[in-house]
Amino acid sequence: MNTPPPADRSPIEVNDDSQTVRPSRRVVLTAAAGIAAAGAVTSCSSSPEAVRYRTQPPFPEELPHLDDLPKNGGLVVAGAIVLTRDQSDQVRAFSAVCTHQGCIVKQVTENEIICPCHDSRFDAITGHPTRGPATTSLKPIRIVITDGVITKGAPGFNGT
Repeated sequence: MNTPPPADRSPIEVNDDSQTVRPSRRVVLTAAAGIAAAGAVTSCSSSPEAVRYRTQPPFPEELPHLDDLPKNGGLVVAGAIVLTRDQSDQVRAFSAVCTHQGCIVKQVTENEIICPCHDSRFDAITGHPTRGPATTSLKPIRIVITDGVITKGAPGFNGT
């Protein structure tokens, strides 16, 4: 049977000999649990510069010229799309929204698109995840390249 603590029992204990004040065990354990929970929430949150979207951000009005897109690399444009370019000048475009929790990917390095929130990585050619926690590919975006000018693709055209 559970009996409540005596009414005269305070969460703060005072030692009559030295007049020091000590929190009770319950207060210490409750505070520790709160600190641990706050730490868990903080560790699951993104870095300060990370941005999250539930839907695709608006398509940028201007895209870089093909000459500005590094071979075997890529660029994140206006936090909306990722343009990648392989050694043979094949250019692909993907949504910059990570499929794990909606953060915006930040960079393309060594043929991988990298999300800063939880370090998900995607293949720069296919958009498929290469390292989790993301398990779904980045959404391909239609593009057209004419004389080095990259533009949004027409409906029905698959630029990937």
